[in-house]
Amino acid sequence: MEAQTRWDVALTEVESLYRDVEKRSLSLPSFSLWPMVILLWNSFKFEFCLFLDSFLFVPVNAVIFLRNLFPGKGATAHSLGAIGHISFDGSGAERLQHHLPG
Repeated sequence: MEAQTRWDVALTEVESLYRDVEKRSLSLPSFSLWPMVILLWNSFKFEFCLFLDSFLFVPVNAVIFLRNLFPGKGATAHSLGAIGHISFDGSGAERLQHHLPG
């Protein structure tokens, strides 16, 4: 008997929940432009970010592609002669050696 009572209470609660939702739906407007506004705003954000990404993604990858296509000496520590070059003495400590004339 107790299970039947709990079942009836649960059905009554579900029924009242659906009645409440139905009553609230009557106060909603029959037509709204907000879904269209949200769609347009999200579309604008997508197009704008895609446009900006093309200015960042494409040139960076083009530079990487060209550097891979034509490997050469870049601005490494060894090629910066005015500063000197970094040498490793085997202990893991770097030592900066300056090329001074004379």
